[in-house]
Amino acid sequence: MATDSSAPEIQLSGDSGLKKQILREGQGERRPTTGSEVVVHYVGRLLDGTVFDSSRDRNDYFTFNLGTGSVIKGWDEGIKTMRKGELALLTCGPDYAYGKRGSPPKIPPNATLQFEVELFSWSSLKDISERKDKGIMKAEVKQGEGYQTPKDEARCVINLVGKVLPADASEEDEEADGEVFERRENYEVVIGEGQLTRSLEKC
Repeated sequence: MATDSSAPEIQLSGDSGLKKQILREGQGERRPTTGSEVVVHYVGRLLDGTVFDSSRDRNDYFTFNLGTGSVIKGWDEGIKTMRKGELALLTCGPDYAYGKRGSPPKIPPNATLQFEVELFSWSSLKDISERKDKGIMKAEVKQGEGYQTPKDEARCVINLVGKVLPADASEEDEEADGEVFERRENYEVVIGEGQLTRSLEKC
């Protein structure tokens, strides 16, 4: 698939410190969320074109957990806007890269960096079962607001879609499509009263 070097820049931050240029469109509408384990290839350059790091040169994918602070802020914020297969150019100002100190000897202080990033895949599934036996696997499709979660006797309104996965789908295949056996919208439930299975209440 051809890349588009003339694609417009997209501002990803209110201070113009992080920009994205889509060089090749991705597939579908899903994007990784905070905590997802993402798999990428990248080439990092200074603004003068000097390459300071490249997973492609090492011929080895780079894997990390998104939004956990294990990479620079520009990656955490930029890659969560990408779709599977997308190739993008992230331009990261100092506040979204290595700041005033830089990362000697390759990255000088207050450097603006450019990263060509290709997103191959990600997994958002988390084992939330009490025994950690993958009995209940949860994937965050859309990040919620705040930090509160419902407790027993809490009244909730939910949308619910239940599917039977194909026989050849693994418990970690979050993209597997299955036959819908139940669908409810604006469904009012009380946690702990048996309207939902314990596994759904756990989620």
